[in-house]
Amino acid sequence: LFVAVEIAENKDFKTTFFNNLKIAVEQHVQTKNNTFISSKTRDAITFLELLTTQYDVATANPPYTDSSDFGKDLKAFIDDNYKTPFKFNSNLYATFIKRCYEFVRDDGKIAMIHPRTFMFIKTFEDVRKFMLENTHINLFVDYSLSNLFGAIMVDPAFYVLEKTANKNQNAWFVSLDQYTRTPNEKYKKDFCLKALDDYISGVENSHNYTIRQSKLKIIKSFPFIYWISDEFRAKFEGNSFGDSSTVVSGIKTGNNDRLLRFWWEVASQDLSSNYIEDKKPWVGYSKGGDFNKWYGNVWLCVNYRNDGEEIKKSRNYNLLTESNSFKKGITYSATSTKGVSFRLQESCNLFDMKGSSVLFNNSNDTEYAIGVLNSKLCSYVAGTLNGTVETQVGDIKRIPLIFPLKQQETIVANLADVAIKIKKRICNFSIVEPEFLISPVQFLTSSSDIKTRIKAFFNYENHLLTQVLINEAIINEKIFEIYELTPEDIAMVLAKEGESIGGLPVCEEARAAYLAEQDATQEFPLNQIQDFINALPVQTFTAEERQKIEAEFPALYQNNNDLEAFCIRHAVNPINVWAWFKQTNVIPKQRMANLAMEFLADLIREILMEDEDGIIPLVPNAGGKVLLDRIEAKFIEKGFSLAQYSSFDSVLGKPLPEYLNKHFFAALSDHLNLFMYLPKTPFIWHLTSGEQQGFDCYVIIYKWSRDKLLRLRSVYLEHRERALMNRQSDLVNNDSADAQNEKDKIFKQLKEIEAFKTKIDELLAEGYNPVLDDGVGKNIAPLQKRKMLPYDVLNAGQLKKYLNADW
Repeated sequence: LFVAVEIAENKDFKTTFFNNLKIAVEQHVQTKNNTFISSKTRDAITFLELLTTQYDVATANPPYTDSSDFGKDLKAFIDDNYKTPFKFNSNLYATFIKRCYEFVRDDGKIAMIHPRTFMFIKTFEDVRKFMLENTHINLFVDYSLSNLFGAIMVDPAFYVLEKTANKNQNAWFVSLDQYTRTPNEKYKKDFCLKALDDYISGVENSHNYTIRQSKLKIIKSFPFIYWISDEFRAKFEGNSFGDSSTVVSGIKTGNNDRLLRFWWEVASQDLSSNYIEDKKPWVGYSKGGDFNKWYGNVWLCVNYRNDGEEIKKSRNYNLLTESNSFKKGITYSATSTKGVSFRLQESCNLFDMKGSSVLFNNSNDTEYAIGVLNSKLCSYVAGTLNGTVETQVGDIKRIPLIFPLKQQETIVANLADVAIKIKKRICNFSIVEPEFLISPVQFLTSSSDIKTRIKAFFNYENHLLTQVLINEAIINEKIFEIYELTPEDIAMVLAKEGESIGGLPVCEEARAAYLAEQDATQEFPLNQIQDFINALPVQTFTAEERQKIEAEFPALYQNNNDLEAFCIRHAVNPINVWAWFKQTNVIPKQRMANLAMEFLADLIREILMEDEDGIIPLVPNAGGKVLLDRIEAKFIEKGFSLAQYSSFDSVLGKPLPEYLNKHFFAALSDHLNLFMYLPKTPFIWHLTSGEQQGFDCYVIIYKWSRDKLLRLRSVYLEHRERALMNRQSDLVNNDSADAQNEKDKIFKQLKEIEAFKTKIDELLAEGYNPVLDDGVGKNIAPLQKRKMLPYDVLNAGQLKKYLNADW
């Protein structure tokens, strides 16, 4: 009663207020005779009337500005007015939703167009809740990615809300999702208009969805997931990952580069294998990385000395609680255009905010859970809960988790465990992995030529990866069974996620060959996989169809074209690809060259570590045996023949001397560039005086120091300079054309050496004192600044940053 009286009084006040205000202003202006003030005051009153008037319709295409980009005054205003009781403060466009709602009458309508991000992600939960509780969604067009506004691709939604209609009646959605419903972006407008006409006419249209609005509140945080069946939606009412596990965001280092290193930047004796016992300072660290399922991407380590003492010195840091530290779990890559991918998080490692983890009280649940998370169903659910490329901790918590009968759980867990072990085994052959043991160049016996060894490794690797893909196909089937999805829902998931390539038809010959191959998978026996392969449908491929696929084999492993991507692109079972590839003589040149480079890097690392000071010249007469001769000797020591050594050029793709002088350092640096925002970190450096090759050498970072720089100048450069001067003296009386050319060359080389010595003197005078723990970036920056490297390891921003590093 009292509220009604107050509302009536306010309306009466508003009716008389503006009239009385205008009269008062006119009287004042006539007294003061100031037309300028009169004009501006009338404008202000008109504006005030506009802001306080209630309208039939409010519509807006508001500015899209994230809260992190608000200025100080704007942030303060929005926090004061749009943060409570509902949070509309995460983006500027969200505040316009609330303001337009306030503008309209009780029976008014609000029409908006802005990014569709608010439909799913956690930060807009209050916006969705407000809409569902205070308005009715009359029409919602989920337009998705398009060039609706011109050349720039945007991801919009546009909709109409009714302020006082029944909140529980049906909401109408028009879906133009680019993955499943609209094959060509340029026809979206036509699809949209046709959907509108059909809805009005009562004609069925696959783009139209109606759902009782209250059902949108069933899934936690109210994402606008309107297209799934009631049976599918019901899964979200049961147990979830948030209920059964701890889904936790990881360590935050405050973007402090003194805290993170690639594992090869750190002395091996400082790398922890079990921090709780050994207390070694550098601990393995998951930080997301490329899309990669089951195992891997642990290339970094974090400085955890004295339980994170260094991390605590950062301005904006976060550490894990003791209960969440050093636990077996599941980590994932949060940001990927391919979707989210989950991997085993081993108990000896920690994890970053970009590699957050899922931890179970009973670690035995981990293998089953990772099988669930890497299934097509969960990939679909994760993408549904968050339409952006970055999956959040809150999204993982909302994924339904069903624990089935023990037998079904065991099957999924075993399949996942084998996939993890296979991926770990493959890591043994990659130099960037902490598990690296041996190069594929050393695969098979010493009697095989190098190309044969690499081909054999490809066949072995393809066989193992094929088993992983088959395991995934079985897991997908089991998860569909466990979650009791209807055929229609399964079809919906597969329409977006694609069929399991491990379940595609096989040719009989390839199946028989795969099952007969014992060497590759004897470490990972699994009865279910044999039964599954035997039950696969058989397809006969024509010679033309097979030749078309085989013609693409040279591009295998290139540009996101690994075995899985290749099979998806050609819609062919990996068993077929494995068998056909094995029967050809194709060896993809780019991958072969990369493996040869890795082998060479490992060989040179070993040579440099065996050397007393870790400095080996590339040029003769520089105080030591040249690197090329040492590499040849190391080949023989490893059991290779001289013929195999001679053939290495064809594997590498370039003559070895040329490769060492001009290409190796750049190739290694680029190969170790595993995170976009972290610097390249070669552990072998190529120091050079310049193009004339007055002096060139390789050094290893594990032995590099101020004393080694002094030794480089006083021993190696002096030897090289003296030898060139002696040769110069020998040629004094020789006037032949060849001698003249050589004298000119030596003159330029001596000039280069002199300049190189000056650069070293300047470095020493400035106090250059490299320390391994400081990382490659800081230690190499002064050398790059003085053009002492043949290739720029750091970009311009990184160079400036590391030259001014304060650690």
